[in-house]
Amino acid sequence: MSISIVVLPGSADEVAVTVGSFLVVAPADAELRVGGTLPAGMSDRRIVAFGPQPIEELLRHSLTSSSGGWVAMLRAGDEFEPGALAAVEAYLSEIDADVVYTDHRYVGSRDGVALKPRWLPRLLEQTNYLGRLVAVRRGLAEQAIGEPWNGEWDYLLRVTERARHVGHVPVVAVSLSAPELESSHQHPIAIVEGHLRRTTGESVVSRRPDGSARVRAHVPPDHMVSIIVPTRGGRRRIGEAEVLLAENMILSLIALTTHPTWEVILVASEGTDPLVLDRLMALDGRVSAIKVEGTFNFSASVNAGARAARGPSLLLLNDDVEVLEPAWLSEMLGVLLRTGTGAVGAKLLYPDRTIQHIGVVCPPYGLPLHPRIFERDSGTWDTTLDVDYLAVTGACLLTHRSDFFEVGGFTENLPLNFNDVDYCLKLALRGRATVCVNAATLLHFESSTRTAQILDYERDAYRAWEAVTLTDPHTAYWV
Repeated sequence: MSISIVVLPGSADEVAVTVGSFLVVAPADAELRVGGTLPAGMSDRRIVAFGPQPIEELLRHSLTSSSGGWVAMLRAGDEFEPGALAAVEAYLSEIDADVVYTDHRYVGSRDGVALKPRWLPRLLEQTNYLGRLVAVRRGLAEQAIGEPWNGEWDYLLRVTERARHVGHVPVVAVSLSAPELESSHQHPIAIVEGHLRRTTGESVVSRRPDGSARVRAHVPPDHMVSIIVPTRGGRRRIGEAEVLLAENMILSLIALTTHPTWEVILVASEGTDPLVLDRLMALDGRVSAIKVEGTFNFSASVNAGARAARGPSLLLLNDDVEVLEPAWLSEMLGVLLRTGTGAVGAKLLYPDRTIQHIGVVCPPYGLPLHPRIFERDSGTWDTTLDVDYLAVTGACLLTHRSDFFEVGGFTENLPLNFNDVDYCLKLALRGRATVCVNAATLLHFESSTRTAQILDYERDAYRAWEAVTLTDPHTAYWV
């Protein structure tokens, strides 16, 4: 299980930092291959210095001179944390993986710890979240290094494309001296486009202001989205005025949404004032209404709306949300129409602009939770990128009509709580991804003091999904 570490060139002081930390923590069978001159007094049988040379040559020479079954890269100046390599080797002795990555922090930073989710291919398409000290099975490394070198991000995309299993060791294993390993000769967008050509064939890629890649499927302008809005015709004070919530939502939809092809299906609960429905339908010819009888059941209302829908995509939308920016629906569609996506959610903010929803973490023990709830929208990766979760909230959930009916729609025995989680877990069981698209941001006027009453049968229904919730990619740092 031995690991060969390749240290890319840096100053003499930086090389000394990395080599010194290696000598403290490395097991006897680890190997260090240094691009540069070895500092005086730091010779060791496990260390070989190659002198300065191009990165691709250093990597090739390191592989041909090493005996390790695994290879990882660091930059001169990076420091091993105590127990780092032992933790990685222990993982490799138990788990049959081809690529293994760790958590990291930045040298000199008190709060710069990067705790990472389990393997999320979509996230690596957008940014190199794997960082450094990524152990790659030797054969895969040789294949990737045998191709033109276009930087670490390209290298990691290539090895993970070929990997049978990518594992995460949830330990802070290394302190990085700088965020980037080295610059690439190729534009980041070209790197991601190359990856997509080799995998899914999708290639609609642009660059966000933060440098990450934005990957979208082509969205035909005539793609119909049926927006299903369960409503009781409720009102709420917003600012200085009391407003009809569904009216506020529809007016924001009309005023801002750039995707041109949509319909709104109001699903009116028993007792909803018919005059309110008339008022709402008069707002736009694309708004219609149906009625459901009996005690309010969110799942039954959604199912009724889906049966009345005309579009291939269904958007479940609460009547207490407000559109904030024009491209929100196009952003969501661009992710839903990508291969393998079953459901898409959006970032929802409270009126004070704190976070209400960026996805739902589904721990196998305990209950579903909203990460970063009540926090400021601070621009971290999980509040800006497209992030896979096991579930998103039904307050704003876009899905394929075909998938909706294939899994039986919403479970009507869950009329209030966990019906959205249950729906997304049914998709997960069929291999469909659920993604929160943070570029789609809406206001949600749900009360921040509201506490849902969870009944025993609802808890039991959630616990029945333990075999799926054990795979949640975010529980290492949110539970």
